[in-house]
Amino acid sequence: MKGYYRKILVGVLACAPLFSFSQDIDAHSPKSSDPITKQQRAADKKKLKQRAKAEKDEAKLRKRAMKLQTKAVRKRMKKNRKKAEKWNQGK
Repeated sequence: MKGYYRKILVGVLACAPLFSFSQDIDAHSPKSSDPITKQQRAADKKKLKQRAKAEKDEAKLRKRAMKLQTKAVRKRMKKNRKKAEKWNQGK
C-alpha cells in the first residue's frame, strides 16, 4: 500500500509542471475565436486576386509560347506531353 501511494505521488509531481506551463501558453497565444479584422480580410482578398491574376497571366504566356512554335514542334510537344502523362499516371 505504501509503495502504491508513492507511485501516485511521484506521478502527480511529475505532471505538475505540465499543467502550469499549459496555462502560460494559452495566456499569451491569440484567441482562435477572434473574428478576422477588416484590414486582414482586405489583405487576404488582395492576395487572392493577385494569385488569380498571376495564374491567368501564366496561362496566357503558355498559350502565346505555343502559338510561336511551328506546327511540327507543337505536334512533338503534344506527343511528349501525352507520353509523360501516361508514365506519370500511377504516381
